[in-house]
Order: sequence, then structure tokens, then C-alpha cells
Amino acid sequence: MAAGRGRARFFIDTLKNRRTTPRRTDRNRGRKDWLWTDTRGKLNVDRVAAASPATPRPAITMPSDAPPMPPPPRDGPTTAVGTGERVHAAGSAAAAAASSESRLKVLLQSAPVGIFMLVDRVFVEVNDRLCELTGYPRESLLGQSTRLVFTSEAEFLRIGQEVYATLARDGSIELEFRLRRRDGQIIDTLLTCAAVERTDLSQGVVSTLRDVTAARRDQALMQARLALTTGPASADLETLLATALATAERMTDSRAAFFHFIDTDQENLSLQAWSTQTLAQGCQVTDLRRHYPLSQAGVWADCARQDAPVVHNDYAALPHRKGTPEGHVALTRELTVPVKRSGRLVAIMGVGNKPADYTPADQSMVTAIAAMIVDRVESLRADAALRQTNARLLEAQRLARLGDWHYDIAAAKLQWSPQVTVNLGLDPSTESPDLASVAALIDPDHRTLFETDIARALTDGTPFEHEVKVLRPDGAPCYIHARGHVERDPAGRPSILSGTLQDVTDIRQTEERLRQAARVFESTSEGVIITDAQARILAVNQAFTRITGYAESEILGQTPRVLRSGRHDQGFYAQLWQSLSATGQWQGEIWNRRKNLEIFPEWLTISAVSDHSGQTTHYVAVFSDISQLKRSQERLDFLAHHDALTRLPNRVLLQDRLAHAIRRARRDAGRLALLFVDLDGFKEVNDTLGHGVGDRVLEVVAERLGERLRAADTLARHGGDEFLILLDGETDAIGAATAADACLSVLAETIPIDNHAIHISASIGIALHPTDGADAETLLQSADLAMYRAKERGRGQYQFHAPEMTAAIQEQHALETALRGALARDELRVHYQPQVVLADGRLCGIEALARWTHPELGSIAPARFIPIAERIGLVSEIGDWVLAQACAQLAAWRAAGLAIPTIAVNVSIQQLERATLLPAVRAVLEETGIAPGDLELEVTESVIMGDNPRVITALSDLRALGVRLVVDDFGTGSSALGRLNRVPIDRLKVHGSFVRELGRGPRDKAIIRAIIGLGRDLGLEVMALGVEREVQSNVLRAVDCRYAQGYLFGPPLDAESLGVHLLHWPIATR
Repeated sequence: MAAGRGRARFFIDTLKNRRTTPRRTDRNRGRKDWLWTDTRGKLNVDRVAAASPATPRPAITMPSDAPPMPPPPRDGPTTAVGTGERVHAAGSAAAAAASSESRLKVLLQSAPVGIFMLVDRVFVEVNDRLCELTGYPRESLLGQSTRLVFTSEAEFLRIGQEVYATLARDGSIELEFRLRRRDGQIIDTLLTCAAVERTDLSQGVVSTLRDVTAARRDQALMQARLALTTGPASADLETLLATALATAERMTDSRAAFFHFIDTDQENLSLQAWSTQTLAQGCQVTDLRRHYPLSQAGVWADCARQDAPVVHNDYAALPHRKGTPEGHVALTRELTVPVKRSGRLVAIMGVGNKPADYTPADQSMVTAIAAMIVDRVESLRADAALRQTNARLLEAQRLARLGDWHYDIAAAKLQWSPQVTVNLGLDPSTESPDLASVAALIDPDHRTLFETDIARALTDGTPFEHEVKVLRPDGAPCYIHARGHVERDPAGRPSILSGTLQDVTDIRQTEERLRQAARVFESTSEGVIITDAQARILAVNQAFTRITGYAESEILGQTPRVLRSGRHDQGFYAQLWQSLSATGQWQGEIWNRRKNLEIFPEWLTISAVSDHSGQTTHYVAVFSDISQLKRSQERLDFLAHHDALTRLPNRVLLQDRLAHAIRRARRDAGRLALLFVDLDGFKEVNDTLGHGVGDRVLEVVAERLGERLRAADTLARHGGDEFLILLDGETDAIGAATAADACLSVLAETIPIDNHAIHISASIGIALHPTDGADAETLLQSADLAMYRAKERGRGQYQFHAPEMTAAIQEQHALETALRGALARDELRVHYQPQVVLADGRLCGIEALARWTHPELGSIAPARFIPIAERIGLVSEIGDWVLAQACAQLAAWRAAGLAIPTIAVNVSIQQLERATLLPAVRAVLEETGIAPGDLELEVTESVIMGDNPRVITALSDLRALGVRLVVDDFGTGSSALGRLNRVPIDRLKVHGSFVRELGRGPRDKAIIRAIIGLGRDLGLEVMALGVEREVQSNVLRAVDCRYAQGYLFGPPLDAESLGVHLLHWPIATR
């Protein structure tokens, strides 16, 4: 700094000497190398311009981003960085002045630093070096304000004020500032200024300027290296990268920076970091550590592909650019460099958006910082690997309970790892490693061995290995396995004694437990099998041989499958292994096979044995033969739940089964029945023929009743001559009555015993669930009361708990008996009900309906006799008869000139399930001459709700024949809508319950409208059933229902009666 100020003072002194020369006023005598001042010492720009007419001053081109030039300050002395002075003639001789001026000129132009003189902050003289530093030619600087070379207006004003104040006080100043070159590059400079006259700064300022960019960059690199290797930034990768990128931006005047690693495959980038400034400008990249293919990267990764630094000072003009990653800040200029290690590319670093073009110096700076990052990262990774290795070593020692120790013989100093203190039970905070303290812990019986081995190792270097018992400071005993060996110095003398101490207490304890287990293994009365993890048998004990008959030599290497009895399926063994895998144990009863093929039960416990990692290594099975126990238990269980005489379930077992059946019926909304059977006259048999005969009678009764019951039913002896029958599985009153009839019938048969023909009967009481009892006790009481009522009514019969039920069932039986012969007795008739077109009342068809009139019972409604016919299997026979009668009547009407369009006949699911329906229909059509399309077969909605494939096939075959299919009583099924497309139907007949309420509320009308809309969408006709009132008919017409049937249009009539009406009934054409 002193040297700089000296140079400035030298030029000032020289100028002062020249001031003795008279002022030149002759323009023709002026020199173009100097700027002249007026008589007041101010720069006369006009005079300077006139002094050099042959060399006009060139126009100065300012950089596009240079700040505007403000006017000089209005107050205070007129000063700037450097102050000009008037050029005076110094000296008395013109030759001396010229010589001095010439020497000064040579000195100015050859100086290695920029030299210039300023007046009012305007360049009045510059040397060539200053032109090189600024990038401006001489002509562009002279007469221009120093604002031209400042980076901003703020810097221009700040430095001017600092220089002015210092020059006024001290006469000179030296400082650094950043200079903007003509090409926009920013360089670091050292400025030295000296006032020509400190008391009069208007005389001018002479300054020198030195480029210190390289020195400052070297210094910055040194500071960056220190920060990245020893400072806080070196501690972790994130801070390191943030600091390094910020440094690179600052040193290159950039606005963005990034650093990415290259994967070992040399094909992918591992996106690592962007600078804080880059992110602050709107970069939204959040997926750091993401692998990014080089093949998809833009020109910002050219350095990786080209393996060389790349500079793009006009990024937007690049034809091959692909852009930056999504969310990244846009680039205008960029500089990227690769980093290689051992011939492989390991990383790339880049900076961008510098206001001016990037230079080789910028490239060197970024290259150096990138290398620092990689070096430090490799160092961090090496440190982390070392720490991990040390941690793993300590962890390995902890897991193995193995500590290491080292004894320096010459220094008598002992060192050991932390695990040694753990093994010995010492407190590391108070105990120092010492051989004597270790010896004091050893059991006296083992101490001599330890001391002898140590002494031999110290004297002649003999290695040792022994196991000693140690008493820890807390009194707990442990066993230590010690090893030691000697390292010798160059002279061959023992120098270091080192080794290990391992806590083997658990091993010794395990060995002792194994010895005890081996004694138990051979002495226990239970069979024991030990297998490996693959269930191969490794060992068995003597009890195993005694129980199974297999010797150890016969079974080793095999699996327990050799013992399987075949009584358990694969599901049993799968559940066994699942439990064993989940809990490590299984226990239960299992049936196995001995060597002699005898199957026997055993109580088996299997346990999995795992290693320290939890991996199963062995299985141990312990079992005992429970054959005798099983037989005893089975006998006791049978006697507890069965009658000893008849071997039937007793009252206890029946009540259990009854309670279970009630719970199931309650859950499934099912039904069941309980029959209480009491033998009539059994007491007389006992009294006259003896209890032995009576017991045999009871055995015969139990056998006969059991033969008449289903597998799901339960027959039990209640006590004495009373039996209970549980009818499970959806048993209704009719089913119960049928079962009771069967029991009465079988008991009415003679029982031959010892030449005695014994005749007995029974009284049976029937109780139904849930009507006669919701629980077992109530149901049993109800059945008992019903049984006594049967005895009161004359015995040899059954009675329901509800008397009206008995009457109803008897009526049902009477109807059933009468119906069986109704066809033969010509009691069945076919009635016909008209079907009409709602719009005009024309006849569109007729439905045939079966009617039964009994000579004694009178007219019986179809709702009563059709279910009976279905239950006793007569519905198919009746249906075939109705089909034949209806088709014949249609043919007769047509022959009489009545063009009835169609005849509708109901068919049951039993008819559809029979393979004879299709041939029967075809035969009737051929016989009567009716076209298939004139016959409609109606099925109930429940038929199409089922998944019976035979029914679906039968309907499809009938439709293929040409017969029209109709769904009767549509709308009451729970899932019929989803099956409509599966059945080839032609018409829906709306259930009468929907029609009945029409005209009384909007909901029923909405339902009808919905059904009609559904039918229309499916291409089906819709007919309303049960139309009885005119208001119903009006509503149906309003919702666009085309067809109807009901008493409003005509009740079902016999053929003759209906024929009279048909003569005057308009008939619709099809």
C-alpha cells in the first residue's frame, strides 16, 4: 500500500514541477496527449477538442447495463476518485519542460499498473495499462466520468464520498473496489489515489489501479478450501454443498448454481443440490436424490457427455437445448465442469445467469470448487465408513461378549476395549486397566493358571489360551475364556502382549442345562422326538421306542410322517403347522400308527426351538399314549349322555341338542318340532311279563322309531316308557304330523318276544318352535301337555299343543286324502277369466283356472288345494290335465266362430323340472290344432328367481317352440329384476296387491308406473291383475297399462257360462 501511495506522490511531484511553465494559450501549440484547463484551473473540454482537430473524439459506447451518469454534486468542492489539476509550465526552460514531459509520458505508458488523472471525476489522462484494464480505448475514456467503470450508481457515490473525505484529511488513500469492464466483466482492483494539493482538491487527483482479481480469487479459493474442509460447512453434505455453491456464485457473479453426482453406471445423474439463490428465484425442484438419465438431460449436462468443461454464453440460441428439469430456474448463460476420479466421471457442477459472459477464470474457479466438494465428500464418506467399521466392531464385540486388550511390556501399560469392562463387571469411569486388578477378580482356584500363563508370555513370549472363573465386584460369578499372543520388537524381545477376553458364562450354563436335559430325555416316560428345521428326525428316546415299536436306528433321518394314521386330513396338518409357525408351539390330540399298524391316540406337544436371530433350528415333540384314557373317557362320556339300555341319547344330551337347534332356528328364522312319545299299556307288559321283557320291548321300540327318522332328527329316551323326538331342519306342522303318523304306524305293529305277541300303542304330543315355546324347557313342557291331551282323547293318536293346530292338520289330511282321488272322481273343473285391452275393453285373451268342488266339503279355493297338490306330488298331474282341457276349449270356441286370441295356463316348477312338459305341450298343440303362439304359459315370480338350470332350460325350450311365457304375480319377489334378462318371457302380470290400493295414494301409482316402465324398456307387455273397481281401471289407463284382468271385467266362469258372454264381446286382433 505504501508503494502504491509512493507512485501516486511521484506523479504529483512531477506535475507540480511542470506547473512553473507558463500556461499555454496558443491552440496551435497544444499537444493532444494532454487536456488543458482554463485560467480558473477547470477542465476546458472545448479547448481540448479544438486543440486536436485532426483526431476527433470517438463516441463512447456505454454497456447496456451501465448506470446512468448523474450530474456532479451541487454542493461542496468539485471532486471525484482522482482529481485533475491544471497543467502549468514548470521551470524556466522550455527544453527542460519538454524533457520532463517526455520522461513522464514514457513512465506513464510503460507502467505495469493503470495510471490516470482525474479532474471533477473526469478522466483527463490515462495510460495504456488502464485502457487494458477497463477495455476502453484511450479516446473513449478521456473526458468521461469515472461512473463509466463502476458496477452501480450506489458504488460510484459511496466510493467517491470515501475518497473525497480521506484525501481532504490525509492527502492519499488506498482501497479495493470492483470495476466493470467495457465487455461487462467484473474484476477486483486495488486503487491508490493522491491529491495534487490536499488543501485544494480541485487541482486534481492522480491514481494508480492494479488488477488483483487473480490474487483475490486465489485468496477466496484458499478461504473456501478452509471453510469446506475445517469449518462448520465440512460437517455434513447438505451444509457443504450449500456453502460451496454460494461461494461459486459469489466468485463468478452468478445467479444460479448446482452440483450433481454421477452414478457408478456413468449413465445417470443423482440430483443432489441447487444453491439457495437458485431455489429462491422460483426453482421448485423438491425431489432431490432422484436419479436422472444423462440421455434425457439438457445442455446443462453437456460437460458430462463431452467429459470437458462447457460454456454457453448464449443459452437461448442453442439449437440442441432440451431445457432444465421441471421447476428449475430458466438459464441465460451457463458454465458446467466435470469432476473425475481415477479416470471415472464422479460429478458435475455448474453456475449460471451471470450478467456478463463467463471467462476462463470463471471456469478455473468452478473447477477448483467442484474438486474441493468431491474431495471433501470422499473424505466424509471415508470418515463415515471408518466410524461405521468401528461401530460394527464394537457391536460385534458386544454380541460375542468378546473384548480385546493390549499390554505394552516396556511401559507396563494396559489398554482394553469397553467390552472387557462389561465382561469383568468393572465400572469404566473408576477402574483403570491393570493386570493386578484383573488377577484379583479371578477365583483363587484358577488364579495360579492365569498368573503362570501371563508370566511365561512376558518372559519368553509363549502364547496362551485358558478359561477361568471370575468373581465380579458385585459377587456374580462368570466364566472368561482368555487368549493372548506376543508381538516382538526388531531385536526379537517381547514388546506387546495382546489378546481377547470372552464371557462364556451363558455357554457353560447352556452346556449344563443340556446335560440335565439329556438325563431327563432318557428317563422320562413320555416319548420324545427331536427333529431339524426340515422335520428330519435327529433323536428319539427309549419311551418313543416303547410306545411306537420303532427302534432309534429305524427312525433316524425319517420324518414323523411315518407315524401318520390317515385319520386326519391335510387341513388338520396345515392348521397344526400354521399354529406352530405363529406361536412356536402346538398342543393337542392326534392319532398315529405304531409299527405293528395299530392306530392309537396320543397327547402331543410340539415346540419350535429358535436361534438368537429367531430362526427355527429344531422341533421337539413330546407325546404320551392316551389309548386307555381315551377308552375310559369315551365310556364315561357315553354313559353321561346316553341311555344304557337303548343306547339312545338321554335327556341331558337331547336338551343340549334341542337348545342348539333352537339357537340355529332363531338365527336362520327356521322351524323345528318336538314330539313327546309315551307308550300306552307298557306298565301292563312290565307287570305281567316282567322287567326283562319290558326292557326288550323298549329296545325294539327304540330301533323301530329310529328307522323312521331322518339323519338330522334326534331320538332320545326321556325315561321309563317315554321317548322324545327332535325334528330339526325346517319342520312345519304338516311335517310333524306326518312323522307322528309314521311313529304311530310302526308302533302299532306286533312285537314278538319269547313267544309273546306284544301289542302296544303310543300317545304323542307335538310342540312347534317358536309358536309353542321359544326355549328348550318351554317347548318340552308344551309337548308333554299335548301328549297328555292325546291320552285323554283316547290314546293311540297325536295332539298338537295348540288344539286348533290339531284340527287344522286333520283337515289338511282330509283334504289331501280327498284330493288324491279328485281327478278320478271328476271333481275338478276348469274355469275361465277374460283378459281385456284397457283402452276399449276388447277381449285379448282368457286364463284357465283350476277349480275343485268336493261333494261333502263343497267348493275348495285354489289357495287351499294347490299347495297340498304341490306337497303330495299331484300338481303336475293336475297341471297337465288343465293344459289339455284349456287347449281343447279354445279349439272348441274357435270352431264355434269365437276368435279368442290366446289361452293362458299356469304351470308349476314341478312341471318345469320334469322332462315330459315339452313333449306334453307339443302333443296337446298338435292334437287341438292350436298354434304355439296362441298358448301362454304362466310361471310364478319365484320360479325365475331360482338358479335351477333345468327350469331355465325348459323355459327356453318352450319359448323356442313358440309358446308365449308370462310371469304371474310379478313384483313380490326379492331379486327377480336381476334375472329377467335370463328368462325368455313375453309379459309381466302385476300382482293384485299393487292394483288393490290404486286411487288411494300416490305410492302405489308410482310402483305401477315403474313396473310398466321396466316392462316397456325390456320390450315386455304388462298386464294388471285383480282389477275390481273403475277407479283402478282409470289409473291404469293413465299410467299407460295396456292389459288388465279382474272381476271388473268378469269373474272366472265355466266354459258354457263364459261362452254366452263371448258371443257379444268385442275381440281384439293380435
